[in-house]
Amino acid sequence: MATTTTHEEEMTGKTDHFGTWMMERSDEGFWHASAPKRVASLCRPGEGGDGWAAWVHHLRNRRRPTPLEKILAGWEVALLCGLPASFVTTQGLVEIQQWIRGGSEDARNLDAVDSRWQSQTGAEMPTVEDALSALAVVHGLPKMAAALSPDRWWSLLEKIVGLARDAAVLAVDFQQSPTTVLAIQLFAGELPLTLAYVFPEIRPCRQLRKAGAMALSAGLVELCDGEGVMPYRLVDVQRPIAACWARCLAMAHSMKRPCWSEDAQVQFEWHVRQVIRLARANGQMLLSEMEEIPSSPDLVRTMIRLAGDASDVAAAQSLPGKVVCPSDATRSAAPPEPSVHSEWAEFTVLRTDWRRGAPRIAIGCDGPRMALELENRQQTIFHGVWNLDVRVAGRQRQPEDAWEEACWFSDDEVDYLELAIDLAGGGRLERQILLARKDQFLLLADHLMTDHGAGIEYQSLLPIAQDVAFQGETKTRDGCLVGQDLLASVLPLALPEWRCKDQHGDLKTAQGALMLVQETQGSNMSCPLFFDLRPQRMIHERTWRQLTIAESLEIQPPDVAVGYRIQCGKRQWVMYRSLAPCGNRTLLGQNISSEFFMGRFLPDGTTEEIIEIELDEEL
Repeated sequence: MATTTTHEEEMTGKTDHFGTWMMERSDEGFWHASAPKRVASLCRPGEGGDGWAAWVHHLRNRRRPTPLEKILAGWEVALLCGLPASFVTTQGLVEIQQWIRGGSEDARNLDAVDSRWQSQTGAEMPTVEDALSALAVVHGLPKMAAALSPDRWWSLLEKIVGLARDAAVLAVDFQQSPTTVLAIQLFAGELPLTLAYVFPEIRPCRQLRKAGAMALSAGLVELCDGEGVMPYRLVDVQRPIAACWARCLAMAHSMKRPCWSEDAQVQFEWHVRQVIRLARANGQMLLSEMEEIPSSPDLVRTMIRLAGDASDVAAAQSLPGKVVCPSDATRSAAPPEPSVHSEWAEFTVLRTDWRRGAPRIAIGCDGPRMALELENRQQTIFHGVWNLDVRVAGRQRQPEDAWEEACWFSDDEVDYLELAIDLAGGGRLERQILLARKDQFLLLADHLMTDHGAGIEYQSLLPIAQDVAFQGETKTRDGCLVGQDLLASVLPLALPEWRCKDQHGDLKTAQGALMLVQETQGSNMSCPLFFDLRPQRMIHERTWRQLTIAESLEIQPPDVAVGYRIQCGKRQWVMYRSLAPCGNRTLLGQNISSEFFMGRFLPDGTTEEIIEIELDEEL
């Protein structure tokens, strides 16, 4: 009778896996009914002879399971898909990938990988490299059987089964470090499922499928917001986690077994769409600081095949590399909404439409830290952390705690996000990000509210991407952002247009960023930047003016409310923002009582609303 491992032993990670494995091997139940009878009757771990020869022959000639690269529709190196280059650091791992592809059966480099597992226990957090090494060895073991001694081959498999069993105690949490989250999904989810897939003839391997399914189910539910969006703080590992889930679902489909719970399946189906939405024009992950190896077309193609729908196929046409060719049944399907916002995940993407060159801006928050990435015409304009320095009465007041959602609104006209954060020492910063879909402009505006009127100094740094330069005008304070093409014109609305006018402020480049500097003696201050993103307008003249605002026949100072008139080419817009409690005020002869208004001028001189935010309105 076989000896079983106690729950206490599993929790402490001190199980004698080899001893347990040997006892399991002596049990008639070690081999599943799918194993050839000659193998089941003769083969013992560490033994050679006819039994081992029969096992090697079976592994070399069996038709199932299908090798990983074949069920994944041609991923070149499936285990590395979506990984940042910095995650792959050992030559041994690269060579193991060659074994998986069938390019070599040389096992000389296994010693380095094997030594990494000697001290691995369930009480330790695994590394991504350890997990990838284990997965690579599992997929390579069938081919390596002919090149290894029976004792070495069984020893490797026994160690990996032990790692998979130890990993069952690991619980994923979105607040863990990104590499830990990825490693747990690989170790606790994919590794046991892979053992069950690659060695269905061995009952202890086959039985690991349920443990893997539980870990994957927990991962999908814990790491997604209900509609498949993962937290921004995990941005650098979102693609490799998606690749892990896709590999697992592909193996489960091949086994004709469930991969995870029904709730997890819903999250994965949503996640397919979010992977497409959260892609750059080049197909890689928005806001990520790391370059993927290789890029994502194979991953997206496989995810759509496994769990996508017609709308996902339509959306994927925006990605490079002809990710999917629409069939007659899906050719007429409408793509989903191009933008997405998740308050829980602190991740937002605003985009005008699904065209690859269409403007898009991504915003990600992690505590007081905010990152952004702006693209237009398939080129990145801004990428990195949006830094700022605020001083009130000469004392620094930086953002503290975390950004809070004040308003999110999206329709055919506009995507609008407003966030707010408290300032250390008193005061509040409210930040508006508005992308006009039809009019093709972007508004980035900070509004500072402080507790006294001793003066505010403001400095904002928008990180300019490589190969992009800001070309400021000599006589005016606006300018253009230029890369391979003309990408955007920029207007600092709160500053006078002409440099000859005295004003405490400027728009310039510094520290690799577009710097906006403003000062005021009031208690509140508006700091807006208007970006024209339509190429046809950028070559024409542009101008702007600060507007007079009155209330009860009295002109209001700019720390109560501000208004601006903007013109680019023949198109004109008007913007209004209240910085104090709202009132019935006049702007260009029109009454306005809302907190925020953005509109376009029509040819007859009237204004047409783009968006209006009423007082205390929750959208």
